[in-house]
Amino acid sequence: MRNLTLLEKIIVLNVFRLIELVFIFFGALLSVTQNIWFVLLTVIGILFFRQHTRMIKKYQAGRAGEKQAGKLLKGLPKGYEKRHHVYVVWNGQKSELDYLVVGPTGVFVIEVKNMSGVIRGTEEDAKWTQNKVLKNGKPFSHAFYSPVKQVRTHAVRLSKKLNHVLEYDQKIWVHGLVLFVHPESKMELEHVQTPVFTEIHPLIHYILNREKKYNRKQVREILSVI
Repeated sequence: MRNLTLLEKIIVLNVFRLIELVFIFFGALLSVTQNIWFVLLTVIGILFFRQHTRMIKKYQAGRAGEKQAGKLLKGLPKGYEKRHHVYVVWNGQKSELDYLVVGPTGVFVIEVKNMSGVIRGTEEDAKWTQNKVLKNGKPFSHAFYSPVKQVRTHAVRLSKKLNHVLEYDQKIWVHGLVLFVHPESKMELEHVQTPVFTEIHPLIHYILNREKKYNRKQVREILSVI
């Protein structure tokens, strides 16, 4: 086997260097790609965590508000039955009632909200707004589904179900009420006919000071349908 000339040695050496550079290039490219994916996955993870945390806090606030409302509703006198987390299905559509109160003066569905700040909306607005200042001093604005529309939907479904099953002389009317339990909530509502309360005592007064319609037997019958 003949020895390689100097020129051939230089060419072979350069070929090996070129191959080495190619491997370095693709290795760096792969490393950059991996880093990009790592960064993207990290960002997605952070965003998901923040969204998940907000959802958990919202859920916890809602449950805390409902628990507080339950304690306050203990002020109802004997003869008034209270139910929590009631599911009503009518015509294939499902409603979850925060609270249901049935007593001599009627049937009442209560939608509970645990939100602070200024609450603005009207009877027909699909979205209401919450405006407040956060602890860091920054203004915060949030649009949420109208609790009035929400409770009206629940009340209509429940009313239809009750009247379908129970044949009373007069149709059963279900009252929809909204209760904001947070002590730092302030209502700025316009043209709202559905009763909205920020304290429990006016709500209980509203329930008790209506015309009596049902006796104990009828109250039990209404509850048996639900």
